[in-house]
Amino acid sequence: MNNYRYLAFLCLLNSSTTFIRSLQGGIRSYCANNIRLKMTSFFGGINSDAVNDGVDTLQIGLTGSIGMGKSSISKQFIKLGFQVFDADGTVHKLYSSGGAAVEPIRSLYPDVINVADLSVNRTLLAQKVLQDSSVLKQLELIVHPLVQSERKLFYEKARDNGEIMVIYDIPLLLENPLQNQVDYIIVVTASTETQRNRVLARPNMSIEKFENILSKQLPDAIKRERAHYIINTDYDGYSQAKHQISKIIENIIEKNPNIMNKWKSKLSQVRDGENAIVKHFDMFVFDLDDTLVPLLGPIKEANDALNMFMKINMPITYNYINNSDSKANILRDTMVKISNENPFVSHDVTELRKKSLQYLTVQAGSHEESEYIEQALDLFITKRSNIMPYLYSDVIPCFQWLKEQGIKIGISTNGTHSLTHSIIYSYALIR
Repeated sequence: MNNYRYLAFLCLLNSSTTFIRSLQGGIRSYCANNIRLKMTSFFGGINSDAVNDGVDTLQIGLTGSIGMGKSSISKQFIKLGFQVFDADGTVHKLYSSGGAAVEPIRSLYPDVINVADLSVNRTLLAQKVLQDSSVLKQLELIVHPLVQSERKLFYEKARDNGEIMVIYDIPLLLENPLQNQVDYIIVVTASTETQRNRVLARPNMSIEKFENILSKQLPDAIKRERAHYIINTDYDGYSQAKHQISKIIENIIEKNPNIMNKWKSKLSQVRDGENAIVKHFDMFVFDLDDTLVPLLGPIKEANDALNMFMKINMPITYNYINNSDSKANILRDTMVKISNENPFVSHDVTELRKKSLQYLTVQAGSHEESEYIEQALDLFITKRSNIMPYLYSDVIPCFQWLKEQGIKIGISTNGTHSLTHSIIYSYALIR
């Protein structure tokens, strides 16, 4: 997927009731006219004679020491539609049967080759590296040029496809000269305690092995000093990390307006026709609330269910929240308070509600009721996700038509929905 297109139409469709309302009736004429008008506004004019000299592609290095959460951050970039070069994954392919690194390694260390399929036995190779430090240097002479060649091909393909940026997921980025070839460096970090707990929880990991790996990596403090951006994963869950990713992407794009302008210039070369503009996009991303479904109906149903559950299972907290002496909405006010204190979770309403209920059970002196919070949240989300009775009648026909055109469909939510059991789930690629 070309992430340019994803980002652009996220801007066009998010929270746009008028847009979905217009898509409902004469969608073919709408795509030839109204979408064109929106694009004219967004892209600063349509010029079918404009000349585009290609789109530069930014190179973003993503790194972090073992156990810092880099792999989870890398997966999030992939979910957002960005092309990610996985250095470890590339090495794994080079070591597999038929891989370019097998024969050079076999000539030096034949005892680490699997006889059955002529692949490199990574466990045996790791043991050899631990026993003799000179082995690692020999491997680097073999593997690094091969990885660099694969990375170059990856970048050239992404650049030719007009990607706005690519991500290089490289654990030892700051330990090799490639750091000088990237435009920005993102370092993923966490506390020493969190890192240690994560790593030692892995299968077949020992303190000795962990310390050996750390000895071959730059200290986290030095990595952070060299970073353009830092992502801290020292939280429960990855809600805060996702927020940091979005801010980094936004900042990079703001710092490089020429790239967005070149892409907009290219996309503005659109000619009239029923489906011409639609075919310029891979995906339409719709906001769920007040675009596909009215907001208030499902929320009232969810709130009623949550209150009833708490009244039965969490009576102390329920009475504290619904104090008759106060007209304030204590749960809502607590969510606002926590959001202001921790903006990294402000986008995730479910996480805010969870933290707020945890806080309120403590305030109410009902610690034992905290065991019901997960059940309460599951019930709320289930009711909140019951959108079919409220779904605008034109949504399904609209989605059917878009899929006929080969367009992927995404649905954007703020973490309060689970669309698994909804009919629109079958249409949506991103949820």
